[in-house]
Amino acid sequence: MGIFHLHSYYNLLNYDQIRKIVSSGKPVFITLHDQRMFTGGCHCSRNCEGYLLDCTNCPQVYNFGKHLIKKNLIIMKEIFSKENVHIIAPSKWMQNIAKKSSVFSMKTIHHIPNIVEIKKKKQTSTTTTTTTT
Repeated sequence: MGIFHLHSYYNLLNYDQIRKIVSSGKPVFITLHDQRMFTGGCHCSRNCEGYLLDCTNCPQVYNFGKHLIKKNLIIMKEIFSKENVHIIAPSKWMQNIAKKSSVFSMKTIHHIPNIVEIKKKKQTSTTTTTTTT
């Protein structure tokens, strides 16, 4: 059968190619590594919550580009609303903000933590005692 799993597709796939993948009917899994999939194009929205609605007043884009941001959101809502699209968030924080977005508000967002566990090394004391007689 096969599946598609998209990570950071930016600059590799355009919306027509993503639409074609989703239209294949095969399961499509998208792992969120930043906010770009549910904003008009921002990797990090900072304190802006425009992605909750339509990104119309994006503070990161000049006026002449604002219509492109809104257009991006409309396209993403249409593409990612399909039943065969599944969203994965590697953190609870990402899961929560994606769920609030206008793009993914109607989707179930699965929390699957990153599988690489990084343990902090214990710092050992390398103190030497010197005595003089």
